[in-house]
Amino acid sequence: MKIDGSSCPICHGKKSFSMKPIGIGITLVTVVGIIGFLFMNDVIEFDQGDIEKSIQDIPKNVLDIVETAKDVTTDTSKILSRTINDQLENAPLESIGTSLDDITKNTKESIIPKIDENELEKQIHDLTNKYRLQNGLNQLSLDDKLSNIARKHSQDMASRNYFEHDTPEGKDPTARATSQGYQCQKRIGNLI
Repeated sequence: MKIDGSSCPICHGKKSFSMKPIGIGITLVTVVGIIGFLFMNDVIEFDQGDIEKSIQDIPKNVLDIVETAKDVTTDTSKILSRTINDQLENAPLESIGTSLDDITKNTKESIIPKIDENELEKQIHDLTNKYRLQNGLNQLSLDDKLSNIARKHSQDMASRNYFEHDTPEGKDPTARATSQGYQCQKRIGNLI
């Protein structure tokens, strides 16, 4: 007898239902049951000492993250310096006068390095992920909304002549993100 799904002799032509969700459910219940059984019979244990050690390691992990951030900052500064110096070396000198005073004045006014901001942001992002991988952390994905918030902070630092994570008014990165409609969660170790 040929069964094509529309004329099933068991359900008399009614639509059949998929067994996949039922099979997944049975498998899930079985796995949870086995884990529960093993836990109840002391085959699987949670070591209180390991949990306490993880909690005690949080300050060390935070210090490691701070050191990584310092390394990223140092390397970023080097990249910026190298990029600006390369731009200055290759910048055309336009309309320079003949006297030394004219040359000095016109050079300062006419040489403004052209920096590809998107490329620089990508380099910083890539360098950050490089250091995260070297320190056993997951890579970060690029988030356009966060990039815009960071870009505005950079512009604010440049226009008001400061270089800090917090604004002169004390607004930290989380507060800046929240004010722009971005929801933030800080994670330290396994804590949010």
